[in-house]
Amino acid sequence: MAKAINTRRRRALKTGLQGLGLSGLLTGCGSLSKVLDDEIKLDPDSHTESPQRLGGKKPTSAKEQGSAITNHGQAPEKNPRITTESPAHAQRQDESSSINILSLLKLPTIEREFRAAWVASVANIDWPSKPGLSSASLRAEIDRICTQAAFIGLNALIVQIRPSADALYASAIEPTSEFLVGQQGAALADGFDPLSYWIQSCKQLGLEFHAWFNPYRARHASAKSGFHAKHLAKQQPKLVVKYGDQWWMNPAEPKALEWSLHVIDDVVSRYDIDGVHLDDYFYPYPIQAKDKKQSALDFPDETQYKRYRQLGGRLDKPDWRRSHVDTMVQKLYQRVHKQKPWVRVGISPFGIGKPALRPAGIQGFSQYDQLFADVERWCSEAWLDYLAPQLYWKIEQQSQSFEVLLNYWSERLGSKRHLWPGLYTSSIGQAGRMWTSSEILDQIQRQGRQPLATGHIHFSMVALLNNRDQIATLLHKGPYQRPSLVPSSPWLSKGRPERPQLIAPDQRGILSWERPLGSQPWGTTATRWVLHHRANEQSPWSMTHGDVNLNPIILKAKEQYVLRLLNRVGEASDAIAFTWQI
Repeated sequence: MAKAINTRRRRALKTGLQGLGLSGLLTGCGSLSKVLDDEIKLDPDSHTESPQRLGGKKPTSAKEQGSAITNHGQAPEKNPRITTESPAHAQRQDESSSINILSLLKLPTIEREFRAAWVASVANIDWPSKPGLSSASLRAEIDRICTQAAFIGLNALIVQIRPSADALYASAIEPTSEFLVGQQGAALADGFDPLSYWIQSCKQLGLEFHAWFNPYRARHASAKSGFHAKHLAKQQPKLVVKYGDQWWMNPAEPKALEWSLHVIDDVVSRYDIDGVHLDDYFYPYPIQAKDKKQSALDFPDETQYKRYRQLGGRLDKPDWRRSHVDTMVQKLYQRVHKQKPWVRVGISPFGIGKPALRPAGIQGFSQYDQLFADVERWCSEAWLDYLAPQLYWKIEQQSQSFEVLLNYWSERLGSKRHLWPGLYTSSIGQAGRMWTSSEILDQIQRQGRQPLATGHIHFSMVALLNNRDQIATLLHKGPYQRPSLVPSSPWLSKGRPERPQLIAPDQRGILSWERPLGSQPWGTTATRWVLHHRANEQSPWSMTHGDVNLNPIILKAKEQYVLRLLNRVGEASDAIAFTWQI
């Protein structure tokens, strides 16, 4: 194909800033956008789906619509003005070209906000709906979740794939989870790997996929099957301890930490995920001692602490425990980025901070003293790419006020990293809590007012799937009415994609641009596109986006467009504005 392309004449668009002509292989935007001149034959072995035009109907599943473009409205630009560039300002194509470059006095901006939901697998909270489903049923549930998420207006899902030293994916290291297959260690249904399908479905619908791990829990209280021979408790029993009705990997054992990091390394290396995510379970939440002589059952690590002191260690036990969790967080961040620098690391701790630093009036559980999580230090050291504190209280609840805690974490984190608070959306209609949807909508509004908080996460997806108190409908028609991209992470990126040099579409309007030959640094490699479009200069801009290899751009004649390309962490190229004439 490359030889055929290079032997035939193509007319490439040259702009005032990039008038260099074709410099590499001419391909399009995704499988459908590899459109050549009429005389060049397409590869007969290629398989593509029929593309939809901008403004087309939303798909019903990822499987049905690998190439469709999501289209939402965008706020109008005030007094927009546009002029066609003259030869003195930019080169234009020859007379046969169908692309005209435009000069915008004001470019439309890319709207960005992290809008995500947790998909919990432990105890089958969100997915799978029950253990032992067939591969077809698992696919159908993934399709339903992804389609609903995209329809509502989310742009990311955080899916729990390791709840208790087990796997909801194909793993050679740990046994399959009983929450997936019914009996821990049982074979995957039809050999189906859910994680691969999750990632594929999310990409097709413009959703990021973040893999959620529990770093230390070895067995959940709701588990029914015993430990499989592949489980850590069988492989290295000295690394696991019983705490109440749960089993826990001992954070004081270096081999336990290495085991968990090796599991996460394996997923990062084999799967094309966008993020690695940890929740709030470091040391376990305290359990009441049966004899009630002490306030809580102490975690069984006295043997390891005595060994530490005998070797000359000077930390008291709480600081010693915190040092283990600190080491885990730091090493995780380093190892993920060493392997794939674009994979973001996020942590979702309990929502109340260190007692010594709390705002006046804030009271409650201390994760610093009980879970041994020094979250404030992680923020200061920047050992994460986003922080998602679980702010599971109402705005009006004075001792744990949502807005006060949001501002507290904004101060702790500053602008170094993303702040995306967790919202307790599942409290809507939940017995004993019975929140209304208006509470969640108000919290989203308050988050939007805090300039250092650039998104939020719903716990959990089931509330949105069931549309409790119309929350999904209200989000879709309200704060999520316009699409939004995940905020960029510039501290991870070295470079950004170049401004696209367009190739004139054929009569079908499928747009493409020059692609460089050979491998390129990941920071300058375009993986997504974002397109603003409007019917004319009096119309408001709308924004749509897609994967460069899955979602083609299909133009309408005479409409006005602004195109940018994005790399894996959302850094955007310079924009190019144009119209297309048939």
